[in-house]
Amino acid sequence: MATAAPPDTDNPPPAAPRPVVPDSPEMTRLRGLLGSLRSRTRLWVWVESLALVCLAGTAIFWATLATDWLMEPPSRWRMTVAAAALVGLAWLLATKLVGRLATPLSDTALATLVERAHPEFRDSLSTAIELADQSRDDVDPGLLARTVAEAAALVGQVDRPRLFRRRWLVGLSLAGLLGAATIAGLALSRPALADLWVRRHVFFRDDPWPRQVALTAEGFVDGRRIVARGSDVDVIVKAAADRVVPEVVDLRSRAGGGWRTDRMGTRGGVVDGTQAFGHVLKAVTENLALEIRGGDARVRGLELVVVDAPGLERLEIGYTQPEYLGGGRRQAPASRSGQVPAGSAGEITCTATKPLSAAEIVAVGDGGEDVLATLPEGSGGPTVSAAVGPASGDRTIAVRFTDTDGLVNREPISFVLSAVPDAPPQVTLRMPGISTAVTPAAVLPFVGTIADDHGIDAAGVRLTRADGAEVALPIARVAAGTAVVDLPPDAPERVPLQALGLAPGGGLTVAVTATDGCRLEGGPNVGTSDTWSLEVVTPEALLALLEAREVLLRRRFESRVAALAQARDRLVAPADAPAGE
Repeated sequence: MATAAPPDTDNPPPAAPRPVVPDSPEMTRLRGLLGSLRSRTRLWVWVESLALVCLAGTAIFWATLATDWLMEPPSRWRMTVAAAALVGLAWLLATKLVGRLATPLSDTALATLVERAHPEFRDSLSTAIELADQSRDDVDPGLLARTVAEAAALVGQVDRPRLFRRRWLVGLSLAGLLGAATIAGLALSRPALADLWVRRHVFFRDDPWPRQVALTAEGFVDGRRIVARGSDVDVIVKAAADRVVPEVVDLRSRAGGGWRTDRMGTRGGVVDGTQAFGHVLKAVTENLALEIRGGDARVRGLELVVVDAPGLERLEIGYTQPEYLGGGRRQAPASRSGQVPAGSAGEITCTATKPLSAAEIVAVGDGGEDVLATLPEGSGGPTVSAAVGPASGDRTIAVRFTDTDGLVNREPISFVLSAVPDAPPQVTLRMPGISTAVTPAAVLPFVGTIADDHGIDAAGVRLTRADGAEVALPIARVAAGTAVVDLPPDAPERVPLQALGLAPGGGLTVAVTATDGCRLEGGPNVGTSDTWSLEVVTPEALLALLEAREVLLRRRFESRVAALAQARDRLVAPADAPAGE
């Protein structure tokens, strides 16, 4: 006979699940309440989120409208603001709408929300919802059914506006509608203004705002003006006279630090339909951002770009000597005072420190300016050359550069081209041993030098008698083209007088002349020595003069000897003088 197996007390078989509370009218009523609250919550989220977006969009619209009208910022600034606004609105929609709608609203959470606003439920609603669909052995079905019935009896007392802050939602919605209405009202009443905002902030065009005052800054191309470093910049602004002319126009400038404001002064009256205002910026050495304000007009985005003005990098002065100097091409030292021989044909070459668009070399004189050369059109190079005719006197040469930015050289580039004239020969001679009297048979010795800066052509002794007759005797030792002729004392140049037939009792004037080889206008240059006046006497008279001079010299010598002896006698001590005296 088979016996039954004992039951397994350690692992009893699981009990069959059974619902604690079956579906009932009370439970259906509770679930209907929570479903209604869920729908209302999502609607509340939609309304609040859209109202917030409307308020944010309205604030962005009016803020950008006011800022743009006041400042008229550039398109890149408006693009940045638009991007930030889009990011902000996207964040608002993501956090206030999408994120909240994606959050699941469970019956338990909604029940807890109701119980917080209505303490009279005494947790019956949350308990009924939490345990209704569960299968638990530790819950008494009868007790749970009574809890569901208590919660269902209080459903009619739930105050839904109290749960959803209706006043806040209504106020927020009205504010959003009011903001949207202001934008719509502007679009209807001032369509041109709204259209301009769209063009500037949606399509990012640079169409200007309509102003009562119209200001125009002169000298700026695409908002930039190039000026020379260290120069004084005169900023001129013109206001249209057919509109409102502002009483005050301010110029704001900024370098590396903050903004500086200067009051611009009026320049005369209304001319050609405009009133000019101006201000001078002293010694501008760095780039400046400028802004002009006058009335309701704003001129922004102006910039002074500082660059170096063209200067003289190299100066070359070449010249060709006159033929009588041997010709040939030479180079003069480049300086503020260039010197070339008179009669030379020169050429001036000036090289600038940067490419040029125009340049000219002019000769400045009392009669005005004579343009010697200009930069060939379209060359764009930094070099300009000018030919100078046969040099004579001093000529002031001025050079003007204009670079590719339209800047001219700040300081005038000028120098003097001096024509060094051919100097006459220098005759430095003397007649040793010749006094003021000579005999008709005397020989005149000449000692010294004859020199010229380029070369001596001829030299001679000019003898002029008392009757005016003149005789010229050449100095044979002077060779043509010699720069210096030296007549030493041991080999003087001797000129005899015997051939002249001089008669005693007359006078004779002696001078030495020398000419150079200059072939310029005015002929050769002549140099003359000192002029000696001599008396022509007989040999006897000359001896008498010499004897008289000898006696006079002897007496002077004896007088000096006597004076020396007396001085010596006074210095000799007497024999009886005490020792030490």
